[in-house]
Amino acid sequence: SSSSSSTKGDRFTALLLQSQAAAAFGVDIHPAASIGAGVVIDHGTGVVIGETATVGDGCTILHGVTLGGTAKDGSWDRHPKIGQDVLIGAGSSILGNIKVGNGAKIGSGSVVLRPIPSGATAVGAPAKIIGFAKEEKPGSDVDLALDEVEPLVKRNSSSLLSQESSMGSFTSATVATTEDESGEDDDDDGNGSNAGDGKQAEEDDNGSNGKDQKDTATVEDTSSMPPGCREWVAPKSHNRDLCPFRALKCGQGTLVPPGAVTRQTLVAILLQEGCKEDEIGEVYFALLRCTPPRSEARKHGYIPPCTFKEHFPDVAAKFTSISPCRAKAISRGDGKELKLCRRASKAFKKTFKGLQNASITDG
Repeated sequence: SSSSSSTKGDRFTALLLQSQAAAAFGVDIHPAASIGAGVVIDHGTGVVIGETATVGDGCTILHGVTLGGTAKDGSWDRHPKIGQDVLIGAGSSILGNIKVGNGAKIGSGSVVLRPIPSGATAVGAPAKIIGFAKEEKPGSDVDLALDEVEPLVKRNSSSLLSQESSMGSFTSATVATTEDESGEDDDDDGNGSNAGDGKQAEEDDNGSNGKDQKDTATVEDTSSMPPGCREWVAPKSHNRDLCPFRALKCGQGTLVPPGAVTRQTLVAILLQEGCKEDEIGEVYFALLRCTPPRSEARKHGYIPPCTFKEHFPDVAAKFTSISPCRAKAISRGDGKELKLCRRASKAFKKTFKGLQNASITDG
């Protein structure tokens, strides 16, 4: 038919133009890639953008950047999704169907293999988050030297004690030591880092105290579950060295106050709500930004209960599809309203109890 002939002709024309541009400029951008308005590809040489990649409005991409696929799962949609006003430094590679949030900055020569939240600055191979972008539109300001970055942790020894004391005192009887910083396979969370209950819950879920956790969700016997309860979704195991939040000193002898929410706990809670990896990262990073910069909480990567109660509903509304009612119930630790399954109730028991006893003015 004439329509099919036209489609084939359009495809041939697109491929011809792409081939000629690649030969003339050394730029390989697939015709099916989605490129937003106001995108600057500076110099252009060596830039590769894959078929299912998207680049939002106002981004700046330097030479030698690759937005490529991993093809690990054989999925057609295998390339990165870049948000608006993102800066990507020269020689960087962003691989796989992952998201880079609005206003993020990727340092030159970085290799990004995990989602990067909005407003984050990530560098290195593999990339890790080192701070918050100060400017609203990094893609326009083009801070290639990364001078406009608020450090993830502001180190000021004279302030640490005052910040910690302002969060309230707690004894060793009411705290626990977090186990690991990468999160998804720790017994620290997904089961409540504030309790011995957490370790038992992890043993129940994995049969090995969290050491051999599988990539598949743990299946729970639902025959005795009350109506409306959701099945337990176990966090997946990931390579800890690829965790973008590994710059934080999570799990290094950290004493966590009652009700404080570690990254691992937040991962487990949001997994029960059906959130994806990039959404979880966005929520955690936004809450971390609300945490006092020089506090022990920021340094060790946990969210104080007062900060969590105050900011979680708004942050969840911005980055997830969690209903406002459920977000508020999570923020105040209301397990009954959430109708959690037995494992989830046991896993989050100490964290939720601490949230119930905390007030916004405590911090």
